[in-house]
Amino acid sequence: MIMLKKSLILIIFITIAAFTWEFISIMIYLLIGVLIFWQVASILISVASLLLRFFFIDIEKFSSIITETDLYSKKKMLKSKRFLNLMPTAMVTCALADIIIPFSFITGMLIFLIAQLLFISAFSGIIHINPKIAFSGKIKYLSIISTIGITVIILNIYLLLLYSAEDFTTILIIPYIVVLTIMVIITFIGLGYNSRSLRFRLVLCLGATLFLISDAILAYNRFNTPINYAHLWIGGLYFLAIFFLQFAILFANSKK
Repeated sequence: MIMLKKSLILIIFITIAAFTWEFISIMIYLLIGVLIFWQVASILISVASLLLRFFFIDIEKFSSIITETDLYSKKKMLKSKRFLNLMPTAMVTCALADIIIPFSFITGMLIFLIAQLLFISAFSGIIHINPKIAFSGKIKYLSIISTIGITVIILNIYLLLLYSAEDFTTILIIPYIVVLTIMVIITFIGLGYNSRSLRFRLVLCLGATLFLISDAILAYNRFNTPINYAHLWIGGLYFLAIFFLQFAILFANSKK
């Protein structure tokens, strides 16, 4: 119990430090128009996510919650440990991408692509992503509407605002856009697991949506028209996205 309390205090301290640094970097950007070590905040969040995984989360309790609230347990068992293990891995990967992307956009995007694949794999531990399962049963219509709706929105954003025949990079980012879209869709499908805490489902979905919005602003600013204070919006929304995605687990419980 003492170890648990110490871990919680450390996690809270690191999280506050991350928010503080994000605030400081935003203030510096507003004052002098320069981003200084903005990656520190995401690095701190990744450290907090590792501490959360290995020193705070009750693995057996979380696994029990996921099993109890699984809509399709008779078809296939979910592997909740996959979520617990891959979420901090994805966070560390995002932090690495943050460090690399200022020096090489394509390399940074490739690392972010890996992070998105890790998020998808992590979510598969708590949400069924096999189409034969996800698009059947109780949440069939939610799955169909979410998939079509989000895909249409992102496709229109890409074709109308990002794609340029003169810039080959707008074609290179297609795989990332596809994977990001899938990641967001999965969290919306997860909203249908209504035996789970509503806050857990909403916070996870909010994190994925903010990630999408942050990336959309980044892409528009880079490939279309520069936006005033673009880095402020991109960095702020991205920081909130990774925070919500990781710490949504604190709200995981069963309604039963």
